[in-house]
Amino acid sequence: MNFKSIIFLFALCLNYGLTNAQYHIQRNTVYGELFGVGEFYTINIDHVINEFHHNSETFRAGISFRPGNSYYLTTGLNFMHGIKRQKDRYIEMGIGATYKNEYSKGKATGEKYTFLGKSDSFGYLSIGYRKQGTKKEPLFWKVAFTPLILRNIGDAVKGSNVGWLGYFMPSIGASVGYSF
Repeated sequence: MNFKSIIFLFALCLNYGLTNAQYHIQRNTVYGELFGVGEFYTINIDHVINEFHHNSETFRAGISFRPGNSYYLTTGLNFMHGIKRQKDRYIEMGIGATYKNEYSKGKATGEKYTFLGKSDSFGYLSIGYRKQGTKKEPLFWKVAFTPLILRNIGDAVKGSNVGWLGYFMPSIGASVGYSF
């Protein structure tokens, strides 16, 4: 490989980096989700782990409270496949788990919370459409089909399909947030 070839490859890589930088997505997002993986709502943080070409991988973590009843902790991994003509739009596919713990107010004082020891976890899948925030436009939103995979028949809605993974409960989530 001669010197001119090295300069040409360097210039090509630099040009690719500059054109990609115009559409650089923000790596962190804080958002709220209605329904979806936390059953009612969750507050989440999402971090882009890896970007390659116009695809990305993200990790999400979230929390949800149902006052006087239970809380949920969610985690998940997503793969985002970019839509070519819209640099901040993605088809998102993901998998994750939600942990649920129930609690109630203490009987004697009525002020302290007592954990009942009823905890459960369930898996979920996710496929949806996502607008990732950019430096110029930090608004984030997504809509996703997020079926829950429950292990316990008591958690499933009547009429759910039983599969080898457990009980399948269809769910849809809608999210909006801020990317930085």
